[in-house]
Parts: sequence; structure tokens; C-alpha cells
Amino acid sequence: MLELGSQERGLRGERKVNARRTSVVLYVVVVVVLVWTLFPIFWLASTSFKPYYEVYHQPPLLAPEHPTLDNWNWIFFGGSSYANLGNQTLQHVIPVNLIITGQGAFLNSLVVNTLATLLALLVGIPAAYSLTRFGTGGKNLGYWILSIRFLPSITIVFSLFLFFNSLNLLDTHAALIWAYAGINLPFVIWSLAAFFEEIPSAIDDAACVDGAGRAQILFRFVLPLAGPAVAATAIFTFVLGWNELLIALILTRNVAVTLPVALTAWNTATVGMLYGPLSAMGLLAVLPGVILAFYLQRYIVRGLTMGAVKG
Repeated sequence: MLELGSQERGLRGERKVNARRTSVVLYVVVVVVLVWTLFPIFWLASTSFKPYYEVYHQPPLLAPEHPTLDNWNWIFFGGSSYANLGNQTLQHVIPVNLIITGQGAFLNSLVVNTLATLLALLVGIPAAYSLTRFGTGGKNLGYWILSIRFLPSITIVFSLFLFFNSLNLLDTHAALIWAYAGINLPFVIWSLAAFFEEIPSAIDDAACVDGAGRAQILFRFVLPLAGPAVAATAIFTFVLGWNELLIALILTRNVAVTLPVALTAWNTATVGMLYGPLSAMGLLAVLPGVILAFYLQRYIVRGLTMGAVKG
């Protein structure tokens, strides 16, 4: 009996040691993944506050020794003196048509993608509800809608250019809003249709018996239940439009330029890649997605797991 008791205690102690080792390995893996994931954002932030000469310092500096706001001043206000290049400043070196302020590009991206996301949801929610409840278009309509999202942007961008040019809408917010809403609409419909299918149709029947119309059923009963799914779909739709480059590059010139297009302007043939302003604008482009994911992560998780457990 004593030997059995000592063996059991030995096994328990061994299990505890193995559990601790597993926990240590898990923590190490988590830390490595976090560093690997967050280091690019840290490097963007660090470079955005470095003066010109520290950007090219060898060996590279993890943090700026002489922090400056010159890069941010340049992208927001087109600063008057970014760095000395011999007897010239970048104000005199960079062509005026390439000085695109981050402030205008940021506001353009924010306005265009917010309105495009709302427009896609406004059309996509009833369409997704119609597909799931009434089988609109038959069994294959949903797959056809999804196949439209698979089209590369290059296959439709010139058609969009000709269309909006005929309407005199090039380089306008309206052109980008309609283009982004139309391109992301298939994703919205397909995503929400999958979530609406998990909501029992008995809810619709009960509301219908009480005298509710279809619009009331959708907006008063179905949508509150699918709130997390709608939020997750809205976030992904917003990010898809926020990161889009090709269509904005073709449809805009100066007035409606978005952040991805503005980022490309800082690689000039005159002075090469301007890493300081580029890092500041890159950080500006990353922050909205990070902030949305941070504050709305509970909706994203709930939305992505809706319907994962049935019965």
C-alpha cells in the first residue's frame, strides 16, 4: 500500500511538472507570435517619429534617439522643411503634384468606406433575408452572387472607369462609394445569409401570426438576433474597402484620393522612398482596423461563431 501511495504521488508530481512545462512552452509560443505580429506595427510607429538621418542609421535604431513630429507634420500639413538634402529641402525636391496630405486622404477613406459599408448593408440585409426565407432566385443564385466576389478587380476596373467617366463622376466620393458598395455587396449577402439560416423561421411565423409585416419581422425580430453577425460583416466589409488600392488608383486623381493611393505617392523618382512620412501614413492606415477590432472584438467572435453549435 505504501509503495502504491508513493507511486501515485510520484505520478501526480510528474503530471504537475509536465503541466508546468506545457504552460511555459505555450507562453513562449504566444510571446513569439505576439512579437512576430506586432513588431511591424511597432517599427512603423518608431520610424514615423525618427528624423531623416536616423531612418538610415546603421545599425538600425529600434527607437528614435531624437524623436520628431516632422513626418506627421509633413503628411498632415505638407510641412515646410522635412529634412536637409544638401542645400535643398524636400519641399523643393518633391513635385508639388505628389504632395498629398494624409489628412485629406484619411478623411476620404473614412467617409467613402463608412458610406459604402452602410450602403452595402442597406441592400445586402434584405437580399440575404430574401435568399434564406423565400429562396429567391432558386438554389444557384447565392453561388452566382458569391462568384462575383471572386472576380479580380483588374477585370472590372476599366469598365467602372468608362461608366463613371460617362457620368462625369471620376475623382468623386460618389464613384468610390458606389464602386466599393457594389464590389463588397456579394460578400455581405453571402455572409449574412449564412447567419440568417441559423435563426429559426418559427420566429417569423410567430411574428406573422401577431400581425407583423415582413419589414417589421426583419428589423424588429431577426436583426436584433443577428446583431453580432451584422457587426462582424460590417467590420470586414469596411476593412476590405479600406485596403483597396487598384480601383481608387484608377478612379481618383486629386480630390477623392484614399490612403492606399496616397501611400504610393511617397516613392518618388527624385529622392527615392521617403520612409519617415511613409511610416507615419502607414501607421495611420493601420490604426482604424486595429481600433475597430479591439473595441468590437466581442461582436466579431460572436458573429463568427453563430451557428457553430447546433441542437
